[in-house]
Amino acid sequence: MQTIDLRAETGELVVAGAAQFEEMLRQLLNEIVAAVTGDEEIAFIGIRSRGNHLAERLAAGFTERTGRRVDVGALDIGFYRDDFATAGLRQPKINDSKIDFSIDGKTVFLVDDVLYTGRTVRAALICFADLGRTRCIKLVELIDRGLREMPIQADFLAMRLITLPSQWVRVRVKEKDGEDMAIVSPSRASGKRK
Repeated sequence: MQTIDLRAETGELVVAGAAQFEEMLRQLLNEIVAAVTGDEEIAFIGIRSRGNHLAERLAAGFTERTGRRVDVGALDIGFYRDDFATAGLRQPKINDSKIDFSIDGKTVFLVDDVLYTGRTVRAALICFADLGRTRCIKLVELIDRGLREMPIQADFLAMRLITLPSQWVRVRVKEKDGEDMAIVSPSRASGKRK
């Protein structure tokens, strides 16, 4: 796992282009395949709106590598967020969760793009309590940018960034954005693309 200190960066910086992005996913897949026992029922569930695409890729790679079919789904945490006021939201923006299988007794690989405060993962864990009782949940993150507000850590992690609170880390995926890339901007406003 690569660690990059970005606290001195003042401009926008691509921390992972398409080739490195693919290598990061390959690294995560290698670790997941090595961690799964032969009889373990597993599922990949990604947090919308980019984690679900990463979950689909990891599930496809897992099946290709092991020959085992696995369930894959998408989780929307809109109703479970606790940051409406600080994010400037009046009502939750809701997308559909797509989990058309039971999670009971399964090891669920919860996939997201960027781990930051931990509040997104917290909301996902609360949501899981309404869906069933997993055997266990393993957190898979592409990037950890630090600055946690909750005691949450990834079980599988591809890249660690050391950032300032003012900086913004964005992941783009080809299924949604047309390209695979991870970018750090000096601020959230400067990181928004038109």
